[in-house]
Amino acid sequence: MASTMDVIHSNAHHVCQYFGDPEPPEDLWDVDDLQYMDKVRCRASIRIIGIDPKNGCFHARMKCHWNFRTANNRDRTDIHLWVPGIRMPGLVTKCEESRLWRDHDRTTDISIFWCGTSLFSISGYEIFEMEDFPFDRQMIDLELLEFVWRREKDSANFDASMKVVAFTVETVSFLPEWSAYPATVHP
Repeated sequence: MASTMDVIHSNAHHVCQYFGDPEPPEDLWDVDDLQYMDKVRCRASIRIIGIDPKNGCFHARMKCHWNFRTANNRDRTDIHLWVPGIRMPGLVTKCEESRLWRDHDRTTDISIFWCGTSLFSISGYEIFEMEDFPFDRQMIDLELLEFVWRREKDSANFDASMKVVAFTVETVSFLPEWSAYPATVHP
């Protein structure tokens, strides 16, 4: 029986640890097989910052934390790396910030471990059925959420889809009159 657990170290980096019987190898993902490279792990936090039931619009901010490995070709040039982004055709999205950096502690001779963070503003329209406020429950459908690689954070076009193999999302409401329930994700 194997399981995973997220651990937050004192330096605020998330580390995914694997537990099982028998114990998994220490270098489980640190292999030179290219089929294990460029697989992305995303931890997202969606914060609802505005809801206007009369006009049927909402505003949210999504923060994504990224982790992935690439092959270590030892030439210290990473010109092929792009910027992480999202594509949501049914909504208005703006990338406030998106960046990647090497984690030198987890980089080896075989692979480079990358960490990253992105911050997105999301706006959209939704029909809110208000009958028994404040006891109404509303659902905000983000429709299609696709993770992509872009040349620049503000680019309208994307170059490739990400190979996301692990995705977790946390939902939070910054509005005192609205509570957020856990997100439902349909792959």
